[in-house]
Amino acid sequence: MNRSASDASAPRSVAQYLQQLRRQLAGEDAALIQDSVYDAEEYLRAEIAYTSLLFMLLSLIRGTLYFVFAVVGAALSLGLSVLIIGVPIFLLFMAMARVISLGEGRLLEATTGERMPRRPLRSEPSAGFWAGVLDMVKDRRTWSTLAYLVLMLPLGIAYFTMTVVGLTLSLAFLSSPVFWLGHAFGWIPLSLGYQPHWLGSLWAMPFMVVTGVVLLTLLMHMSRGVVRFHALFAKTLLVAPA
Repeated sequence: MNRSASDASAPRSVAQYLQQLRRQLAGEDAALIQDSVYDAEEYLRAEIAYTSLLFMLLSLIRGTLYFVFAVVGAALSLGLSVLIIGVPIFLLFMAMARVISLGEGRLLEATTGERMPRRPLRSEPSAGFWAGVLDMVKDRRTWSTLAYLVLMLPLGIAYFTMTVVGLTLSLAFLSSPVFWLGHAFGWIPLSLGYQPHWLGSLWAMPFMVVTGVVLLTLLMHMSRGVVRFHALFAKTLLVAPA
């Protein structure tokens, strides 16, 4: 089997993988098939949730780097456009931007399974060097790629904030029994400024833990949905129309 055929048959989502698994297990014991599919789906969806959370946490760093790169590169290209050196700087800037977009696409594909380009788009043969530069300037993807790099900063701030707030609340509720016991047995002295007003009494601990589990579960599902939407958004801006 050649490389293209194997790439085409490779599953691109959890659902496709589970379908292939069912076909591979066809003829086996029904209970074995059910347990195998259930275990595989639980593992894969948990991995996607964790990677989605990591993606959102790292979005702030990536967004800051992308924003600085886009603003500085665009300013240099525009400021030196009146000089002959401005052309190679602009071409280098756009080449680096497209390399970054390919890397971002591979990260999104690994996180969500959404198919993204793995190779740069080749331009059509042009009449000459300056015609190629003009084609790049007129290419919609040139400016949509820059727009994506700039927009990643506010998006990264939003993703990072949602993730940190969600994790903080979830872990606070989940760890409430530890803090309650620490306060009850004197492991956490009041001199540290810890005031467990919201912990109340021991009967409230199960409620706190259940609330923490619910919040963490909701955060996992939210992160998967946000990153999935972001993948579609990125595909709109980073991938050239067919």
